[in-house]
Amino acid sequence: MIVRQKIFTVLFLSCVLPGLPSQIASQERRVRIPWLEVEHTDHYEVEIEKEDSGEFKEHKKEVTEELFNIISLPQGEYRYRVTPRNILGEAGEASRWRFFEVPPPAAAATDEQTAISEPDDSTGELLIISEPEETTAGSKPEADALTAGAEHDKPIARSEPEAGGQTAAGKPEAAAAKTNVHLNIVGVSIGTTFTAPLLIGTIRGTYAPFRNSFFELGLDLGLGCAYADIGHFSLCPFVHYSAYVPLDEKIGIYAGAGGGFIAGQYYFSKESVPFNTCVVDFITGFTFMSFLDASYTLRTNFNGVNHKISIGYVYRFKQELASN
Repeated sequence: MIVRQKIFTVLFLSCVLPGLPSQIASQERRVRIPWLEVEHTDHYEVEIEKEDSGEFKEHKKEVTEELFNIISLPQGEYRYRVTPRNILGEAGEASRWRFFEVPPPAAAATDEQTAISEPDDSTGELLIISEPEETTAGSKPEADALTAGAEHDKPIARSEPEAGGQTAAGKPEAAAAKTNVHLNIVGVSIGTTFTAPLLIGTIRGTYAPFRNSFFELGLDLGLGCAYADIGHFSLCPFVHYSAYVPLDEKIGIYAGAGGGFIAGQYYFSKESVPFNTCVVDFITGFTFMSFLDASYTLRTNFNGVNHKISIGYVYRFKQELASN
């Protein structure tokens, strides 16, 4: 008798247990969470918290390079926020928390803010959190740029077919690439002319009142000479105006012209010779990942020419993003 009961129990469990995972999975809804692109971001960290006994607790944490994330969630109240991280893993400013609700799979659409049509596994319908909208300058704080545009604390959710990587409105899953058309930076660099000055330290800053161009102010400190028994010291304040072309969200090139004034001295074994001269500069260069800048400057006073090559670190201020 005991043997029969054990055999019956084994048979019963073998029939019931395989179906439990699918039953549990059927109680979850697939949810698509979108956000806006943040310039110079390598990947995004998505934190999802679920309401439990009146407080939100961590439920899932996802990492993606896309501008959306699709996850399976059971019924409940949730909130999420998105943190951009650069190629070094450094975190940018996180979005504010946004709230949404996942109703049970069999629930009918009754709430205006969570209007849903029933999921159909055959068509791959998703529960879609309302798309964030790009804001105009000054309409939203920068801290909320990732999820700006929501009209409600609890965003509208809807069910749409997942076909061909597009939503029902025909929008692609990923937003159009965006680039920064203003180059506002401060930075330092080190360079050389390979003659005199042999070593050049530069501090500089740019201001871009218009799209795709900028003014640059800076100061060169020149030291040393490539020729034996000759010393060199000079200061050269300069101003340039350049055109700027962003190739993508990580790289941009620029070219322009300007002028400066050099005041310095050459040092010989028994004497020093001061000199002062006005110069004209022609400059070209590129920026990479908002922290690296490399440039070439042709500098002339029309009696002679030198060629300055420099590389340095820059800090780039947040600016308006524009679709390509």
